[in-house]
Amino acid sequence: MKTRTRRAALRLAGLGAFLVLLGALSLVLPRFRRGGREIGRASWYGGRFHGRTTASGDLFNMLDFTAASPVLPLGTILRVTNPANEKSILVLVNDRGPYAVDSRGQVRRPLRPHPRRNLDLSFGAARELGIVKQGVATVYYEVLVNRSNAWIVE
Repeated sequence: MKTRTRRAALRLAGLGAFLVLLGALSLVLPRFRRGGREIGRASWYGGRFHGRTTASGDLFNMLDFTAASPVLPLGTILRVTNPANEKSILVLVNDRGPYAVDSRGQVRRPLRPHPRRNLDLSFGAARELGIVKQGVATVYYEVLVNRSNAWIVE
């Protein structure tokens, strides 16, 4: 009898933890629903990661139009616009980042999202937007497709 009660309590505790996690995610993710235009800072990454595996399992190609985001679901397609020159492209979120680095340019352990950057664009995407020389730029980004929910903005 005690074993059954203990199992039931563990199930309820697990369910409670899951619901708390969902609640926490709902505080972060609603602003990324389709059509919501956000403004943020974007950096770019390239050569050092070319050919390595991304968080989604794809091989990173620095010339593809891809992006890394610490919070957006993998597989999300974004429209990213550089307000300085009004150039706009579509990118696929297939990696995590940008990450904070120390004074020597090494990624800090444990991994922490960069406090002032929202996106890490591939070199190809940054080149198309005209932000390679700057390194970091203010951009607008808008979620078009989220593969997990399968919705699209027209």
